[in-house]
Amino acid sequence: MALDNLAEYQTPEIYDAEYGSFEGDLNIFVGLKTIGNALDLACGTGRLTIALAKSGLICTGLDSSQAMLERASLKSTGLDISYIQGDMRDFKIHQKFDLISMAGNSFQALLTNDDQRNMLTCVKSHLKSDGIFTFNTRNPMPDDLRTTNEFEFWHSFTDPKGELVKVYGQQAYNSAKDIVHYTTKRIWPQTQTITDIELRFVEEEQLLKLLDKNGFEIISLFGDLNKTPFTSVSKNIIVLAKLRKQENNDQ
Repeated sequence: MALDNLAEYQTPEIYDAEYGSFEGDLNIFVGLKTIGNALDLACGTGRLTIALAKSGLICTGLDSSQAMLERASLKSTGLDISYIQGDMRDFKIHQKFDLISMAGNSFQALLTNDDQRNMLTCVKSHLKSDGIFTFNTRNPMPDDLRTTNEFEFWHSFTDPKGELVKVYGQQAYNSAKDIVHYTTKRIWPQTQTITDIELRFVEEEQLLKLLDKNGFEIISLFGDLNKTPFTSVSKNIIVLAKLRKQENNDQ
């Protein structure tokens, strides 16, 4: 995630307990390439990176949180994975990849137009001519773009010690910047934590223009994890893209 938007990601063990077992998106990202190498941006604790490596790819995971990378490394014993601490808006790895992925709606951590363009510039310079760039983001819906005055119950999970944790959230929408500020409260039987994060919502038309302007063309555009074609009422925007032919010629 972006270096200045990391409060949610400082306790990797709790993050894994809450999100690490999710596999619903693996059918989207795994299998796009079965031979070669992959770069997983905003890799976190390695959930997708590990799945890509198990599918046969030589993997590199990049994340700006050292704590998350240390957790990922511990989980990756015996797999062909290298982890690098870095910012997805500004990285140079000195190799090109068959697949570049960015899961977990991490695109939304890019809060400005410059952030998005800088990330795409980095991806473009690291993607092979026949490579695939894939990522997901939420399709902005009215329920997302609202301000709440009270904490709402989101979900619960069991932490590594077996304690039940209830998760509540409050949000504030900045319509001028299309950014939602989330405050998350996690409540244990004896304690609680509060974290903050900001995420930007981008509509499909704006996203496609951004990709086109930065040298990418769309292979597929899905609206959910079942690979249903995107429509205006889809919950997600799932992108599979490649470099435009002209961009290939420039490499």
